[in-house]
Amino acid sequence: MLPVFGRTTPGTPHSCENALKNCLEHPVDEYQAIAVNLMYDARVSTEREKVFLDFAGPLRDAEELEEGLKKYFLTKIRNQKKPHYDHKDNSNNFLTNLPIADDLIRLLDLNMLGPVFSWARGRFGSSPFSSFPKLLTEETIREWLDGQLKLDSQQKEVPRSKQREFVNSVLDMLTFHQKEVGPFNPAWVTTWAAFAPYREENPERWGHVVGVENRPSHWIIVLKYRKDQDTHLVRPTQLDAGWSPHHFPSPPQAWCGHPMDLHISSPVTVLLPEYIHSQIPYSHEYLWDWNRIEETASGSLRQQRKAPYQLLSTVYAPEEIQAWMPQPMPIP
Repeated sequence: MLPVFGRTTPGTPHSCENALKNCLEHPVDEYQAIAVNLMYDARVSTEREKVFLDFAGPLRDAEELEEGLKKYFLTKIRNQKKPHYDHKDNSNNFLTNLPIADDLIRLLDLNMLGPVFSWARGRFGSSPFSSFPKLLTEETIREWLDGQLKLDSQQKEVPRSKQREFVNSVLDMLTFHQKEVGPFNPAWVTTWAAFAPYREENPERWGHVVGVENRPSHWIIVLKYRKDQDTHLVRPTQLDAGWSPHHFPSPPQAWCGHPMDLHISSPVTVLLPEYIHSQIPYSHEYLWDWNRIEETASGSLRQQRKAPYQLLSTVYAPEEIQAWMPQPMPIP
């Protein structure tokens, strides 16, 4: 029998065991990766597992598992004022007393904010959002953002000052959206001390080190802010990442999460800390930098998952990592 969230029940197959087997045998790597994560992510408590299974409905095959996980994320996490990771069912991952004196770093992909931009269109008078396209596609979002941040309507390069003005308006809009509709959760963060060694590198590398999938022609912004008493940090789980194969669970003995570096040729040699928290109001002072992604990470997901597994084995006892997760991906 397969473990689920690091647990097995002798003599009783789990209700989603067949779905996990489907994923492990699936020809697409992302299904295999998420199956492994769900099998060994021991951060998910039995109480939270029950809520997830009751909400997601029957999970009899890979497709139902994908649909159920996405539905749980969009309903229980994304726009909830109290997302499920802040519920008592997840109290084992609360980091309430964590003494972080360092700034937090968050990377935010503006191209992924299409639904929020659509909501903002027509609500802010002559703001830049009034020109946001009604047809929501990858291409229309990219063209609109490039018009705001790269080349204007006269095909002139947008100056840095105008770019900053636009990004600040996005931060204001996100704060207003949080008050009127709900937060855009979760915020995935690391610390400035962990991120600083890569601050002079290109924006593609910024995304790699914190496990953000780089998409060509996407605009990312980097926010730098201090944790305050209202910022509730939580260790992340696969349930908080939704259907994302670029999340890598942390072992039970880790006091925080660890992002998966997506750059296979020169991955990080030191584990970065990783936390999540709910959206907070964004000040213009939080804006540290912004840039356009021009290329994606190279290598397959199977290759990307080897490095964090090996690094975890170096930092923590190798035999304990092997006992927790025998392999980062199924053996082909």
